[in-house]
Amino acid sequence: MSGDHNELPNFAQVGAEGTAPGAIPGIDAWKKQVDNIVLTAWNERHQIGSVGANGKTLKANPEAMRGWAAELRDVAAEFDDIADLALRTLVVEFPGWGEQRIPSARALADKFMAKVQGGQGIDDANTLVGHLAAHRNWALSRADMLDRCALAYEGQEEALTGTLNSIGGEQQL
Repeated sequence: MSGDHNELPNFAQVGAEGTAPGAIPGIDAWKKQVDNIVLTAWNERHQIGSVGANGKTLKANPEAMRGWAAELRDVAAEFDDIADLALRTLVVEFPGWGEQRIPSARALADKFMAKVQGGQGIDDANTLVGHLAAHRNWALSRADMLDRCALAYEGQEEALTGTLNSIGGEQQL
């Protein structure tokens, strides 16, 4: 990647060789790159955190983290809506390929339906609905991670403030 945040990676150039059969080449490396791009872009827009002048301390913004988590949950709901739309519009008994008269057309129609919703020995992860569910789960896991980070940061900040206040006696923070 050239550093342009609007440029998508070339799947053929990303990832290790010898991936499992049926896997998208480089998908794990690609997901990490997308995570980094999304985190960088979102942080620039919403400032979920900043590094202190010494380069070692982190000042987080838990409210911004929770805002990003809410946006990710909205994205997950959109993936659910898209999956529902795919099931309503793509799964039809007779798509019109001659499947009522031609056995090979029926087999092709059945295979198409299986690739949309699963069945015929096709793993759910290799279906359109499964792919959309994976994206939904990815968004939800990132949202949960941000919520946990915000909570942990606030808890640590409260504990540190309490400790410093108890040491200082009269000098309260």
